[in-house]
Amino acid sequence: MRVLARLGVDMVNVHAAGGVEMMVAAKRGLEAGTPVGRQRPKLIAVTQLTSTSEKIMQNDQKIMISLEESVINYAQKTAQAGLDGVVCSAHEVEKLKQRHRKNSFVSHQESAQKVQVKATKNE
Repeated sequence: MRVLARLGVDMVNVHAAGGVEMMVAAKRGLEAGTPVGRQRPKLIAVTQLTSTSEKIMQNDQKIMISLEESVINYAQKTAQAGLDGVVCSAHEVEKLKQRHRKNSFVSHQESAQKVQVKATKNE
């Protein structure tokens, strides 16, 4: 992460399945690698891949809760780790925006274009 921060990237993503400790370490690495006078790159976490169905998640990943519950759990862990936001499918955007309105943003993929929906403290 230090090297990525030194490259001047604007945003980096990790997978929330790595856990809170990994996400915190990733953020620390970005902070350590950000040159003085520059802003730390945004750090976001993928909840579940948009191509993952509930059946695939349960059969391949052995996660025996609903896909929605998994995404919500990963978003909560991401917030706990202090990251800047999450990536999810368009199906979960509204629920996550409601839960994380004040301190997070949600990104989803729509029509093969990445769309970022920012929830600000003014909402």
